[in-house]
Amino acid sequence: MGIGTTSYPTALDTADDLVRATNNATTQLSGSISSSITSIAVNSTALFPVSGIIRIDQEIISYTGTSGGNTFTGCTRGFEGTTAASHSNNSGVFLDITAASNNVKNDAIIAIETKIGTGASTPTANTVMRGTGTGTSAYGQIVNADVSATAAIAHSKLANMTAGTVM
Repeated sequence: MGIGTTSYPTALDTADDLVRATNNATTQLSGSISSSITSIAVNSTALFPVSGIIRIDQEIISYTGTSGGNTFTGCTRGFEGTTAASHSNNSGVFLDITAASNNVKNDAIIAIETKIGTGASTPTANTVMRGTGTGTSAYGQIVNADVSATAAIAHSKLANMTAGTVM
């Protein structure tokens, strides 16, 4: 999808989707930039993740990559409702933890919880997780009723199973 947007459950998220972070990532612009530039030259990108969200003055900017150790590429200017602006040489550039970088993780966790459902059971030996109803799940053993006679794993392949019993 994109930085700050969860794809789950229709596709698996990447670390980039969920917004990477590093500690103490700061640098400075190595030249003035206009409000429409999408590759931003800086002194160094070494402390920054390969993609993420930066802030220059009051503008939030997402970027999808870095190049040459000194350029943010694939920049989306005015990210998260801020205004794209021109910035002066030597302006500070900071890795920013923003609402989008936090909310996308919340959305991903909620999507996983929704997919798995609720239930108090925990996994034990020889059990599997299965849906037990709308929005619920539980761990339990596989029984004959769980396996279709026309399925790829037919009853004949499950030698230890007998009608109405568990493995």
